[in-house]
Amino acid sequence: MSKIYGELENVQTWQGEGILQFLNAKKNNTHPLLTIPAEIILRLGLDPNIFNPVTGTILFNLSGDRFYLTRFKDVYSEGRGSKFYLADGNQSWIDFDGNMSVQFRMKHYNLIFKLSEFFTISVDGNIRKPRYTLNKQLKGNRSRVNVKGVI
Repeated sequence: MSKIYGELENVQTWQGEGILQFLNAKKNNTHPLLTIPAEIILRLGLDPNIFNPVTGTILFNLSGDRFYLTRFKDVYSEGRGSKFYLADGNQSWIDFDGNMSVQFRMKHYNLIFKLSEFFTISVDGNIRKPRYTLNKQLKGNRSRVNVKGVI
């Protein structure tokens, strides 16, 4: 983190910028926050390996008690099969208590999985028990798809 300032006794005044780099060398070494439940993937009939980010950089800002995610940089699944990026028009965040609201999308480099690019994945709830929702993207409109999961 850098450019951190604020009154120590007043968390609402805290401000800062940060960068988180991650590398998940093993297939099974992924954090539940960045892993979509197998139930959702299997219902869609897709290969689960393309939905787990294994490397990348997350840029964020600290404002009060929340970390606001500002950019996913070079966040890829194994073998660079998918690239992950934050959804436009949504503010993604995680607070000091582990509560969160994160929306991201994926770009696939395999033609078979191009259909899943029409979805935004929302991760809400708490980092210990996240809730996942797929939102289908329609022109100028968003509608929910009845595919949910909890880890």
